[in-house]
Parts: sequence; structure tokens; C-alpha cells
Amino acid sequence: MPVLPQLEGSTFDADLRDRHIIYDYAAHDGNGNPEQWRYEIWFFNEDRVVYAIHGGPMAGRKNFQAATYQCIRPGELWQVNWLEETGTICSLVFDIPRQRLSTLLGFSKGHWTHNEAARGDKRNLEDFARWRELARIGSSQADRVLLSEQAVILRDFHGAGELEPIDPSWPTLPLQSTLRKNLLLDCDSICKMLFIIDVVLGCLLVGYLQHFFYRGLTNPLAHIPGPPYSRWTSAVFSYYCVRGEVAQYVHGLHRKYGPVVRVTPTEVDICDTSAVKQIHKTGSAFLKSQWYVDLTPRERQSTFSTVDPKFHAAHRRLLSSPISDSALMTQFEPLIRARVSQAIDGLDRDMAATGAGDVYKWMLFMATDIIGEMSFGESFRIQYSNDLERIALTGIIRTTFPTMFKLAATLPLPYFRETVKAVNRLELYAVTSIGRYYGMLKQNPKDPKPTLFTKLYDAGENGLSEKEIIAEARTFIVAGSDTTAVTLTYLIHAVCQNPRIRDTLVAEVAQLPVDFTDRDLRSLSYLNRVILESLRLYSAVPSALRRAVPAGGAHLAGYSLPAGVTVGTQSYSLHRDEKIFPDAERFEPDRWVSPTQAMKDASLPFGGGSRVCLGIHLARIELRLATAMFFRRFPQARVSSRYGMSEADMVMETFFLMAPKGHRCLIEGRDMQPKVQS
Repeated sequence: MPVLPQLEGSTFDADLRDRHIIYDYAAHDGNGNPEQWRYEIWFFNEDRVVYAIHGGPMAGRKNFQAATYQCIRPGELWQVNWLEETGTICSLVFDIPRQRLSTLLGFSKGHWTHNEAARGDKRNLEDFARWRELARIGSSQADRVLLSEQAVILRDFHGAGELEPIDPSWPTLPLQSTLRKNLLLDCDSICKMLFIIDVVLGCLLVGYLQHFFYRGLTNPLAHIPGPPYSRWTSAVFSYYCVRGEVAQYVHGLHRKYGPVVRVTPTEVDICDTSAVKQIHKTGSAFLKSQWYVDLTPRERQSTFSTVDPKFHAAHRRLLSSPISDSALMTQFEPLIRARVSQAIDGLDRDMAATGAGDVYKWMLFMATDIIGEMSFGESFRIQYSNDLERIALTGIIRTTFPTMFKLAATLPLPYFRETVKAVNRLELYAVTSIGRYYGMLKQNPKDPKPTLFTKLYDAGENGLSEKEIIAEARTFIVAGSDTTAVTLTYLIHAVCQNPRIRDTLVAEVAQLPVDFTDRDLRSLSYLNRVILESLRLYSAVPSALRRAVPAGGAHLAGYSLPAGVTVGTQSYSLHRDEKIFPDAERFEPDRWVSPTQAMKDASLPFGGGSRVCLGIHLARIELRLATAMFFRRFPQARVSSRYGMSEADMVMETFFLMAPKGHRCLIEGRDMQPKVQS
């Protein structure tokens, strides 16, 4: 591992900290005429630079970046290096006495050939994401353009000048797809580490081996079909959880052992519609299991995570009205439509600039912006996008290894500690945003900007405390971003793969008036069948909905289950039951022309009973509007093969939430159609 330059003992504070220089490169335009390319850079602190480009082919770019500083001669020469989101490598040597800069830039092919796409401001999430796509262009890392230049410094001062200050905690290079990839690259090694830790800790416990054998020999689930090892240990199940393959693993067990299968020594999964109805019916005694407590600490419990039915009933009564179908149509549909339109415009720009647009990226931005504004009255800021990714991705590890998270604050477990920090940062963001909105509400109580919580402030028994609002808003943030975005991504991908389905859908949405609303979309039969089929195959929560068997035990699908064990029902298996959905893996919207009662009973994309997802109506509105607007704008859309995009990118990773393995879905086809007003 290379050693990074150390600043300890250098003259960094005296030479560079907070120093700001404005400089010109002497260059030539495309016709050979001399011109000046103006840049400015602010050496913000010991590991950050902030800069702006005002002249030349790269003009119109504002950025901040993690950098390394190397002192060559104290008080005289410093080298500064950084890597751009676009893949470009930058190295700058600052000659302080002579007021000169020498630079070597290794432009990535994407940055060099699509310089217009590299313009913008990193604080704008759309620009940030577009820059990352430029790094994918080119056959290899060696596919670069090297440029050596010298510049004359015009101004040398301290402070921000006209550049905007940054928060040092803001992320620099990682975006959603990058962070996911980094978190998952070492999945096998993480699994091995976790299992080693688990075994070591277990061996230190008195009587661990005795307990292990006793549990296996006396297991009350021994009569339940399942692999022999699941009677003794949950290690194999945990392994597939961490790999993001748990839904597929459990589905494979169902195909081998039947509708009721033992997956761990204390958990059973059921793929039987009559049992599912019994477990999830309104008023059911099957309460959420300990898994949800591990997922969300008790002090942060919300309507989603609570295992207390009284808490759930009280909070759901207050929260269901603001996010009801009627409230969304009257108060929030213009906002939803505007954010969907922005996402479609962003896709259009990306297709124009690079030939393909990332549907997954833009649908994620859309859903995140919508739930952010609906919760806090403002969109998310870029510095929290990585935290959302980390929380969503590591939720399954948190529930599989809860002890590791409890120890994360004190033991040197960096992977877990970073996730704890991400949770805390998101909590701080929620606290700050709620406090800001509450202040605005007090200043303008008669006509405030509506949010999902506006009527719950200072409302006594008909409202929530600030702490409760923060907990609910935090859940809305995580649950309302990835879920709809994932289903929309797979919907568009599936439709674009089948010209017959695509053309039928395009023909239907093309008949809509220019100023159509969600009400118009509810009567479109094919559009709604496409959505139903997408929710069947690509539900964003495909893994088990876990419940605890109540006191006295239960009899489900022909088996007796003792009190306290966990029973799961995963939509991934229910939605692929060949007896109910023939040729279940095929995407076929017309299977919903006349759905059977069994199809309706097996459909569980939003959960069921009193614990059905609070955001079900919001998700359906987003799905209808985004699907209609996308295929009106891109009637010839097709899956792209640019930049190495392949079916391998679309393999499903199933943690608690599902996502495409490549964390992208590139679509092209803009060049084959006239632009249609969404």
C-alpha cells in the first residue's frame, strides 16, 4: 500500500491553507488564435481543493475535490494532485516566489470528447452524476489525452473570494453506483470476516458448543422440511443475506422442499396464499419480529419498524391522511409531476451528450427529490446521497449481525462504524431540516408550504412530537427513495426489451392530452397492467416480511409452529408460484387482463393487512406518471449496449431492498424519435 504524503512538520499552514489564486493559461482557440483560459483554485484545507473554470473548452465547471499535497521546498514549491469524477487526473505544481503554475492533466476520453457534459456544479446532483458517466467512456484507463500547461497567476489572496465554501464532510468522488460497487466488491471477504468474528465470539461464550448441539437436537422446527444444516445453524442463510442473494436462495429451497421450509433454526418461510392471508390479515396476532428492532433501534422506532401494535395504530392514523390518495392528488401531484419531468429531461440531456441515459440514476434522483420535498419542504442535498446508499445496503448486515453494530462505537470495526456514522448524519439532517421547516411554519402559519407533516406540528393528541416526526421522516427518506426507483428501472428495462409490449404501451400513452394528469392515467388499461406485472416480478422488497408466531403457537399450511419462532413470507416466491402465475419468470402484462382471485391473494408488493406500506399511493402515482412520461418522450427506447452495459448489470441483488447488480440501466433511442411534450 503506498504511503500518502504527510503534512506534519511542513509549512502547509503558512504556504497554502485557505490560499486562493486566480490564473490564466496562454492558449489558442480552434482557429489558432491566441486566447486566455482563466481558472481559479482555493486550497481549502489539508485535503480539499475548491475550483472554478471560467475560460477555454472546459469553462463553466465548478468543483471541489479530495486532494493530496506534497511539499517540495517549504515556502517555495508545492505539488497538489487529485482525481476527477470524470476520470481525469490532475497534477499542479505551485511555484510561490515566481507566481507560476505548471500543470499536467490526464483527461479521460469522456471528459475530453464530451467537454460540454463536464460543465456544471458538483453541488447539483444531476451534474455530479453526469460527470461520473463520462468516466465510463473509453476502452481502458490508458485511453487518455495528456495536456501540459503553464499559467501566470493574476491574483493571490486568502479566503473564498467568489467561490462557494464547502463542508469538509461532503463526499467527493463516490456516487450511488460507485459506493454500492465499493461496498460489494469485497462481499466474500466481508462474509468471511463476519463469520470468523461470529465464531470467535461464540467460542468465548461459556457453553456455546453445548447450546449449539442442544438447540440442534431439541429444535422444535425439526419436523419442518428444509436443508439439514438449517436445523443447527443460520450461517448459510446469513451468508446469502450478505451476498444479496437471500430471496433467490429461499426461493430455491421452496422449489426443493415445498411451500413451507425451515431456513434457520428459528425461522420458517411460507409460500402459501392461505397462510399468507392468515399472517397478514388486519388485526392479526402475528406481530413484526425482532428483525425490525435490529433494523431500526428502539429509540428511533417509527410506524414502519415498531413491533408495538398500539404505537403503530396511533401513528398510522395520523400519517395516513397526508399521504392518502386524495391528499396526494390535491396537494402534491404538481410537485411529483415536476420532479418526474426533471428526471426525463435529465435522461434526454444524457442521451444527447453520451448516447445513452442511466434510467436507474435518474429514477433514484426523482424519487429522492420527491420524498425529500414532501417530508422537509426541500430536496436532498448531494452530501447525503452516499449515506442513503450505505444505510440501504447495510441494513441486511445490521439485522444479520446486530451485535457488531452495538459494538461498532467502541471496537475497531470500520465497516460498521462508517454505517453508524451515516445513520447519525442522516439523523442530523432530519433534525436540521425539520427545525428549519418548523421555523418557517411559525413565521407563516396561515399559508405554509405543505409537507406530509405540516398538520402534525403542535397539534396535541392529533399530532406528533418533533422527535417522532424526525423518526418518521427518516423512515420516509430511506423507504421512499430506492423502492419506486428500482421498480421503475426494471419496468422500463423489461418494456424496452420487448418491442411488442413497448409499442402497445407507446400507442396507449400517445393518445393522452398534453396536459394529462394522474387521473387520466388510471383508466389506461395497458399502462396499469404493465405496472402490475412490474410489481409482480420486480417488487422493491422481495425478501421475507418477518412476523413472530403468537403465544399458543399456530397451524399454518399443514404445520404446527411454536410461539416465538419467526415466520417469513417473501413476495419473490409468492409472485413466482407457477401454479398461480404460469411461466412465472416471463414479463407478460396481459396476464392481468382477467386476474384470478389466487393472483390477487398472492400479490404482495406493498405488504398486507394493517401493515401495508404507507407510501403505496405515492408509489403508484410515481409509477404511472414516470412510465407515461418516459414512453411519450422516448417511444423508440431500447436497452443500450454502450459502455459495457449488459444483462449482467440487471441481475437482481436482494438485500431487504432490491437493486440491479450493476447499479445502472442504460437506455438509448433518443435519436430515432421526434421530441414529444411530456
